[in-house]
Amino acid sequence: MELACRKEYVSVLRTLISSSKIQLFKGSLQLQKQDDRIAVLFKGQVVGEVEINAFKNALTGV
Repeated sequence: MELACRKEYVSVLRTLISSSKIQLFKGSLQLQKQDDRIAVLFKGQVVGEVEINAFKNALTGV
């Protein structure tokens, strides 16, 4: 099992939601906006997904 983390400002994460950008970050850990979901990719493989509304709600508490 490999672990990865990325520290980023909340404002950058909010920009992904509200902009036309579909991808955030380069390297082994990435976020991709896909329709109504945000996919978490590790080394090019989707390892998780979260609905955009749930992601927004999570960022509201930060």
